[in-house]
Amino acid sequence: ITLAALPPGLGLGYGLAWFMSVMFETELFRFPVVIERATYGFSALVVAGAALATGLVVRSRIDRLDLVAVLKTRE
Repeated sequence: ITLAALPPGLGLGYGLAWFMSVMFETELFRFPVVIERATYGFSALVVAGAALATGLVVRSRIDRLDLVAVLKTRE
């Protein structure tokens, strides 16, 4: 899911940066939108790393569950 969400997220991030640049533009100041390829790579790497770390934490907690005790509990 994370890999499928990365390209739209990068596009939405660029759109948000452009929108903010336009909204802060005045007669005296203009903020150009300059985003390098390395920025996209770094942000995708951080998001993928965070998703992987979160998945490993969840996996370790699931592995420690006592399935028999969980199934015996009443709702």
